[in-house]
Amino acid sequence: MSYLWVMVGSALGGLLRFAIGKLTLSFDVSIGFPIGTVLINVIGSFVIGYFGTLTLHSGRYPASDNVRLFVMVGICGGFTTFSSFSLQTFDLIRSEAWGRTLANVALSVILCLAAVAVGHRMAQHWVPEIAIASAAILTIPKRRHFDRSLVQAHRARRSREICFSTSSSPPQAPILP
Repeated sequence: MSYLWVMVGSALGGLLRFAIGKLTLSFDVSIGFPIGTVLINVIGSFVIGYFGTLTLHSGRYPASDNVRLFVMVGICGGFTTFSSFSLQTFDLIRSEAWGRTLANVALSVILCLAAVAVGHRMAQHWVPEIAIASAAILTIPKRRHFDRSLVQAHRARRSREICFSTSSSPPQAPILP
């Protein structure tokens, strides 16, 4: 059933991307810069940061794994446009538009990372613990120092839980820093 949720979400995300792309196309052409793609990626990055944090099992609005897959992998995956970004950046390089190439890469990376961080921070207001959200529905509390033995112990405990769990939904697994 998870595959169906991801497929439907991807279709919806792709449709939204197409609509926004059509709305910004004339502006993109007039300035010679793919601002529509940057905008789409920033919006998608914000959504994944915000929704991913709010819908954690410990979040303000805990969501099922299928809902998280639908939005984070499906909609956001179909909506954001890394392949379009790559092609447009390559075209800028081929046309030797070095300033616009650098601006596209810098704006896309910096704004998308900032959008994820802003979305996460805004949603974290309602989450009782510090958490990192991911499209793969994986979370681990943030630590100042990386301790490999803690991660190995956590993995061993989780693997025992998975083997002997009677729950219908899989437990959350860690993201390594």
